[in-house]
Amino acid sequence: MKYWAWVMAGLALAGCSSGEPAKEAAPLPLEAGLYADDGGRSGLCVGDGGEATFILYAAQGTANCMAQGQVSAGEGGIVFTPRGDDSCRFPLNVEGGAVRFGEPPATCAYYCGGEAKIDGRLLEAGRDTTADPTDPAGDPIC
Repeated sequence: MKYWAWVMAGLALAGCSSGEPAKEAAPLPLEAGLYADDGGRSGLCVGDGGEATFILYAAQGTANCMAQGQVSAGEGGIVFTPRGDDSCRFPLNVEGGAVRFGEPPATCAYYCGGEAKIDGRLLEAGRDTTADPTDPAGDPIC
């Protein structure tokens, strides 16, 4: 019975504030929304909390680069990190209302198939597309 009293006391103390003001969350380095290419086939969808999904189709066929993850700012700039894969960070360059994918490290090759390439791809916010970008199963990325 005494054991539970100590556990409860420990939990109560753990909830006490240190008296320091809470740190504010870092601002999202990229506005939430859909960034798409000319045809609206390829895109990057960014949520309010930085959650993101991208799909970039090759010029011909169905080969693509695709991942779900998080957009964040770091020492090297803005990056997209696939969920569960800290070894891969896709560099992103914000150019006004557009995002350009930089050259990814070799550890990111897994996310592209066939002739699909990711480096240098430009996606623009607010692009008028006939349909939102979808994955190969036909599900919208946003």
